[in-house]
Amino acid sequence: MLQRLFAFMQRMERNTLYRSMHGGLIMLIPVLLTGAFALAFQSLPIPAYTYFIKNFWGGAIYDFFDVVYSATFKMLSIYTTIFIGMSYGREKSTSKKANFGNITASVIAFFILSGSNAESFSFDAVGPKGMFIALCSSLTASAVYWKLKEHLKLKTRRYSDGTEAQFNGALSILPPLVITTVLFALFDAVVCDICEVPCIYQLFIREANALFALPMSELGRAFMYIFMSSSLWFFGIHGSDCLEGVAEQYFIPANAANVEAAAAGLEPANILTKGFIDMFVLMGGCGTAICLLAALLLFSKRRNNRLVTKMSAVPMIFNINEVMIFGLPVILNPIMVVPFLLVPLVSFVSSYFAMMTGLVPLVCADVEWTTPVIMGGYIATGSIAGTILQAFNLIVGTAIYAPFVRLLDRQQEYAAQDKYLELVHILQKNESKGKEVNLRSLEGYSGVLAKSLMVDITDVLERDRYEMYYQPQYDHENHCIGVEALFRWNHPAYGMVYPPLAVKLADESGHMLGFDISVFDRVIKEAGAVEAKFGKGIKISINVTGRTIMQDAYCEHIYKAYEEGRLKNINLCLEVTEQIAINFDANAAEIFSRIKRLGICFAIDDFSMGQTSIDYLKGDIFSIIKLDGSLTKGILDNPHCYEIISSISRLAESLGIKVLAEYVETEEQKECLHRAGCDLYQGYLYSPAISLYEKTDDLSV
Repeated sequence: MLQRLFAFMQRMERNTLYRSMHGGLIMLIPVLLTGAFALAFQSLPIPAYTYFIKNFWGGAIYDFFDVVYSATFKMLSIYTTIFIGMSYGREKSTSKKANFGNITASVIAFFILSGSNAESFSFDAVGPKGMFIALCSSLTASAVYWKLKEHLKLKTRRYSDGTEAQFNGALSILPPLVITTVLFALFDAVVCDICEVPCIYQLFIREANALFALPMSELGRAFMYIFMSSSLWFFGIHGSDCLEGVAEQYFIPANAANVEAAAAGLEPANILTKGFIDMFVLMGGCGTAICLLAALLLFSKRRNNRLVTKMSAVPMIFNINEVMIFGLPVILNPIMVVPFLLVPLVSFVSSYFAMMTGLVPLVCADVEWTTPVIMGGYIATGSIAGTILQAFNLIVGTAIYAPFVRLLDRQQEYAAQDKYLELVHILQKNESKGKEVNLRSLEGYSGVLAKSLMVDITDVLERDRYEMYYQPQYDHENHCIGVEALFRWNHPAYGMVYPPLAVKLADESGHMLGFDISVFDRVIKEAGAVEAKFGKGIKISINVTGRTIMQDAYCEHIYKAYEEGRLKNINLCLEVTEQIAINFDANAAEIFSRIKRLGICFAIDDFSMGQTSIDYLKGDIFSIIKLDGSLTKGILDNPHCYEIISSISRLAESLGIKVLAEYVETEEQKECLHRAGCDLYQGYLYSPAISLYEKTDDLSV
C-alpha cells in the first residue's frame, strides 16, 4: 500500500504541472516570510505595544508594517502567478525569452479570470483570496502558451543590429501570447454569461459560500465551515478569507453577543463563535497547523522539513501559517490531507464538548486572531481552563499528525533516492558511451539535485567529512602487494555516493584540485594505519586526475609534503585517471620527472589499446598499467578482450611495466588473466574496498 502511495507521489512529482506549482510556491517563501513578520509585528496582542505603534509619530510604525504587509500578502496571488509561470518556463526551457512569454501569458490570464474589467473588481482578488485563480491561470496559461509555441510555425521578420535583438525576442512570443489571451478571454466571457457573474473569481466565491445557505443546524454549519476552510487551504485557497462572508453572518455576531453579555454581567450563551474557532480549533492557522509544527519538531528527521519548521515557527506562534502550507508543502500533498482535515474536526469536537458540559467557560472576550496559543485560551475564556483545553488539543493534534510526519519522512527519503539514482543513471549512461555530461546544466530535478550536491561536496571537503576506503591488490600467489585508496562519501540523505559522481561534482563545482589535494593529504596521514592493516612497506595508490597533476599547485603541494618529511618511508603510487588525455610535452615530462625523483611511482588507470593510452608509454614515466575494466569483465566471454590483454601484457613486459587487472571476481577470471600474462589483481575475489576501522581478517603479506 505504501509503495503504491509513494509511486503515485513520484508520478505526481514527475508531472510538469505539479513540479511547476511546487517550484513556484518555494520561490514564494521569501515573500511569505516578509509579509508574515510584518503582520506579526503589526498585530502583536499586547495592548501597550499596539497603542504605541498606532500613535507614535502619527502611527508611522503601524503604517510601515502595513505597507510591507500590503506589498506582500495583499498581492500574494500576483506573486504566485509570476513564480509559477517562471517555474513552468524553467521546466520547459532555460531560455530567458521563453520565460518572459510564459510569465506574461500567466499574468494576463490571471487578470482576465480575476475580473479586472468588472466594476466590482476588488484588490481582494490579487491577495490570498485569489490564490486558487492564480494557481489555475498560471498553470493552464503556461501549458496552452507552450503548446502553441511548440506547434506554431509562424515566421516573423528578424532584425540583428543593436538593440533590435531585444525586439526580436519580444516579437517571437507575440503569436502564442495573443492566442492564449484570446482563448482565456473567450472562456471567461462564456462562463460569466452562463453563470451570470462578473468574473470567474466571483463565481468561485459565490459557490463556496452558497453551501452555507442550505438548511442545516448551527452545529452542522460550524462543522461545515471548519471542514470547508481546511479543504480549500489544501488546494491552495485561503479558506478563511474565501468564507469570510459566512463568518460575518454567523460566527462574528455570536462572538459580539457573548462579549456584550459578559460586559453586562450575564452568562454568554453562544458556543460557536469566531473566537471559539480561532482560539480552540484553528490554532496556528488552518489545519490546526500548530500541531503540525510540533509534530515536525518532535518526529521529523529530514533536514528540509526541519528547515521549513524553523522558518515557520515564529509566524505560526501568531497563527500565520502560509510559510508552512506552501513551504512543506501541505498543498496537494496526499500524505498530509488526512491529518490536515481531521485534526481541526477533532479539536472542534473536543472543544465543543468541553464548553457544552461546562468544563471550560464560553468565549467571552474579543481576542486578536494573532494571539499565541496558551495565552489566547486564557484571554478568550477568562479562565485557566481555556489554556488547558488548548494544551489538550495541541497534544491530541500532535499525536494525530505524528505518524503522518514519519510517513512523510519515508516518502521524501524514497523520492530523494529515486532522484539520486536517476542522476547516477544519467552519469553512467554517458560514461558507457564515452561522452561528457554537464550535470549542472541538466533540466528538472536532476539539475537541481546536482547543484545541491555540489554545495554539499564543497562542505564535505572543507570539513573533512569523508572517508578513505582501501582495496587490496594481490599477485598470482595471493600475496597482498598494495592497496588503492578510494574516496567514500556517506551522504546523510543518499547513503554512499557513487564515487565517479563525487569526482564529477567536485570537478564541475571547481574544486577538483582541492579534492585531489585533500585525498592526498588524508591518505598520507593514514599511511601508518594502512601499513598496520595490510603490511609494512605496502604500495599505496592514490587516484589523481590528469588535469590536476598538470597543475603547479599540486606538484608544489607534493614537494612541500616531502620537505616536511610526511612522505618518509611511504611506498606511494599516483594513479592517473586516463579519461583526461595528458599532452606529454616538455613541461609535462618535467612535472612527472620531478615527482618521480621523490620516490613516487605512476600508474595509468583504465588503460586500453587507444592511441592516447599508447602515447603514455613513449616516455619512461609509468610503472604500472591498470587495465580498463571492460577488458577484465569481458575476458571470459569475448575472445577479443583476451587477445587485447595478451597484447598489452607482452608490450608492458618488454617495457618493464607491470599490468594489474581490476574487477577480478572469480578464480576462473583470475586464471584466464594469468594465461594472458597478467599476474596482479584487484577485485571482489579478494576483498571489496574496506574502511580502516572495519574488523576484517588479516590481509597483510
